[in-house]
Amino acid sequence: MQQHSTIAGTNKVARFEDLPKLIVRRQLNRSGNVLLAAMEPLRDDEFFRGGPSGISCAWTLGHLACVADLFGAALDDGRLALPPETHGVFNALDVGEQKSTSKAEGVDPERYTKRHLFTMMRQTQVRLLKILDVFDVQRWDAPAPDRVADTLPTCGSMWEHLAVHTYWHLGELSSSVERFYGTYTMNSMLHYFAWGENDTAAARRASEGHEPHPTLASNGAAT
Repeated sequence: MQQHSTIAGTNKVARFEDLPKLIVRRQLNRSGNVLLAAMEPLRDDEFFRGGPSGISCAWTLGHLACVADLFGAALDDGRLALPPETHGVFNALDVGEQKSTSKAEGVDPERYTKRHLFTMMRQTQVRLLKILDVFDVQRWDAPAPDRVADTLPTCGSMWEHLAVHTYWHLGELSSSVERFYGTYTMNSMLHYFAWGENDTAAARRASEGHEPHPTLASNGAAT
């Protein structure tokens, strides 16, 4: 990751006029934490496996990191932190017949390991939070930087998009990855993805080969 010249330290002073920034910050933190907490228990085969819609957890994580990088660069110093080829894998705009593989199939697990993708997600998210700290809320309705999509006409609309972007993909994953079927829609508490009374038949199938949760025998869930 490069250093970026216009990133300042964290602003510890909370002011009412900064409320939009506080809301966005909490959305970024909470959605990111939910996403990574849900993915942490996944085996590599689950993490890289494509679902019915052609996405995978691996692609989703890389995509979110790349979008955070693009927006971070636009709102900061214009410099991407991730290589252009990484953006080509996780944020390509090819659709339909132009795309020869699914999004999941386009991710090389040797090059983009689970650990590497987790790091990409966290590094780009941290950069966004630092940029948000020094962003002047008076610029919320200012025109967005050049080359930003027409659907995001202002700087504020860019932050608003980032605040919900991870949640959109959480919903997408909850219906495309078997481990998450029937759970509390990517709930952030890890015990929802382990053995126990909150477990589901889909999660058990996805966890074949794993040791049962220690409470399995005591709560009668072994049947």
